[in-house]
Amino acid sequence: MVIISVIFALVFFVDSPSLLALYLISTFTLTLILFGLKFILYSRVESEPLEYSSTQSQEKRMKWQIIVLIVAVMVTLGLPLVLLFFNPVGWLIMIDSFVTGVSFSEITVYWYAQKFL
Repeated sequence: MVIISVIFALVFFVDSPSLLALYLISTFTLTLILFGLKFILYSRVESEPLEYSSTQSQEKRMKWQIIVLIVAVMVTLGLPLVLLFFNPVGWLIMIDSFVTGVSFSEITVYWYAQKFL
């Protein structure tokens, strides 16, 4: 998916260096943010013991984490749809950057997890 996304961006944004630069900056930013988030979550999962004691505070914290995750996903999916009506080129850059950023960070976390298992 990364290769297709990058080829798509190069084909459509090669005529406009400013759009290509915006794509590269947004891809780099999203990759760093998503990698950081995945790395924090991976580290947290690895550090917690296998037996999970179900206390009331942990259940409450888990509910808030799920709510925050759902809101973050809704904003992430909704923002490009809003941008579609205001700026179609910005929408295309955001979608392509998001796909590339998620893929890069997922590949990096996978390699990291395989290295330390």
